[in-house]
Amino acid sequence: MRYSGLLVTMLLALCVLQGCSAEKKFASRLRGQWQITKYNVVDTRSSGQESEILGTITFNKNHTGEVDLKNIFTQNRRTGVRKIEWSNTENSVTIRGEDAELAKAWIVITNKGNLQLWKSTDGYNRIQEIELKR
Repeated sequence: MRYSGLLVTMLLALCVLQGCSAEKKFASRLRGQWQITKYNVVDTRSSGQESEILGTITFNKNHTGEVDLKNIFTQNRRTGVRKIEWSNTENSVTIRGEDAELAKAWIVITNKGNLQLWKSTDGYNRIQEIELKR
């Protein structure tokens, strides 16, 4: 009985450590500057809108960062870089800050060293998709 209890405890600890490891690997992969190459809004009630080459987003090691971005809907360059804070799990990224279009929880669809594809919703029957490239 003792042996099986110890075995279960060790297996649980291993699972927890693997989860943390995947989370840390993803955070490490995100660090640095990314080009925002696509931002697509899919609206179930009307035609969607897609924008390309919008600017950059930088993820710092201390979970802060910066967004330098055109207005997604008008394509005009905004004045000034906006500060963000970010956190992640192994399959999601949450961005907090002044940038309303990007400040939300994102589900990670593709997670590669030079390509990220994320999706989110806004509560108004719209799905946002963002593509980041190095």
